[in-house]
Amino acid sequence: MDSDNQFVAQEVNGGIRTIAETLERLIFSQKILGSLLGAGLVRPCHVFHVDLDEIEEVDHLVDVFRPAHRKHKRLAPVCHVIVCPDCTLLPRPPPLLTQSAEQSVTVSPTSPSKPTTQQPPVFCVELKPKQGFLSMGHQHCPFCLNQFLKRKHGKIQLLSQYCPLDLFSGSRMRMLKAIIALTRTPQNNLRIFQDGNLVFAEECQSNLMAVLQQWFQVDDTSDRTLLLKHFCTLVMDALTMEICDGTDASLDQTVDDVKEAKESQEDWNRLIKEERSDHSLPCLPPQARIRKTGPTIATSLPSRSVLCRLLRVQSLGDVDFGRLYDAYDALVCRFRDGSVPYETMRWTHPHTGTVDWLLSQEKTTNQTMDDVRLVQRYRISSTTRDCSIMIAFQRLANDSVKDTTEFSFAGSEHLPILRDLSGQRYKCHASVVDLDPKPVTCVEKHRRRNQAMNEAFWLSNSSSSHSLTNRLPPKV
Repeated sequence: MDSDNQFVAQEVNGGIRTIAETLERLIFSQKILGSLLGAGLVRPCHVFHVDLDEIEEVDHLVDVFRPAHRKHKRLAPVCHVIVCPDCTLLPRPPPLLTQSAEQSVTVSPTSPSKPTTQQPPVFCVELKPKQGFLSMGHQHCPFCLNQFLKRKHGKIQLLSQYCPLDLFSGSRMRMLKAIIALTRTPQNNLRIFQDGNLVFAEECQSNLMAVLQQWFQVDDTSDRTLLLKHFCTLVMDALTMEICDGTDASLDQTVDDVKEAKESQEDWNRLIKEERSDHSLPCLPPQARIRKTGPTIATSLPSRSVLCRLLRVQSLGDVDFGRLYDAYDALVCRFRDGSVPYETMRWTHPHTGTVDWLLSQEKTTNQTMDDVRLVQRYRISSTTRDCSIMIAFQRLANDSVKDTTEFSFAGSEHLPILRDLSGQRYKCHASVVDLDPKPVTCVEKHRRRNQAMNEAFWLSNSSSSHSLTNRLPPKV
């Protein structure tokens, strides 16, 4: 975690992670984000010992699957690994145990359920939604501004049609628009898996209709938009479904329910044909803004949905950037002169590593602790602005669930049942992954990136007359 921090003692050579750092990453995802997002969305991982020759063998085997721009990546030569559940598959429920068998059988409820030949395939949608709010005083979200920087550096050819503010808006039409946009320009923000195998991504877009036909098995194959309707509405319903796991953190709030609505054919025709032609135009803000008085938000998203939970935690980073940069610079000076130990920034710290302390709005007389809290909250937000949502779906036989059933219990695992436009039922499960903590230096990294994004935007639109409020964030 701190191997790239210049103000920390260089005990980690070449970015090799120690076992203590690895355990700290797990504590962060389970203890901090598991509390904030809900344990049902953060699946447990475990650390195991391995031999170095096994690491080398795995590194060789996975190299063929790495995309070209990640061929330089290598597994660190360490003797431990993190074993995570395969979130592209549904979790396997524990068997019903009798009292006599309970002591002799141990089954992990998070083990993936590998489909057999008799079972319908499991399709999984991976979404990297990015920042879902518009910072005060800004007209463009970071994702849309970053498109100009990526194009300048040659990482993309086309600007994305997607805007995160549409997905997090709570408006059915805007959310559907966002999902359709992702199917057109997926970049690294949309991927689809079938039984754990990647079948649609930026590098294999031509497969989409074939994948969706196998998924939804519609009779009318002449209407290509019908498959998109099924896909977009099912994904939207999964993103807005209420997830009840009994582990919600203290970020709860009252929200308006999403109103049921069915889009007309005219609405769909407009959505399918609509394209974002002028990326210099400001992003459309959500229907309701995040309140500036704390981590509570007002939104039309259902309060227990994965999108709303993610947005609540992201909003911890909706801060005054000038104040954030001052806090960061002050902490760097204190770390370097030794007046404040870097241990204060560790997620294992008994005081500063607790959710209650991180969420507290109380101002103290200790400016350094206020700086620590501000930077730590930004780090948490940064992780959730760069994470992925994994939603696994599996078709149910028509007679497997009664007509009136909305939810099913699979052992102790509560799996929602969603219906597509034709009424077909699907078991589904949502998880949030890629929850590694960002280093303290992410503040400096983002400060430089934000300046570069602004410059790329203005360079691309130098002939246009736009307000200076397009800058994100203000230069300090």
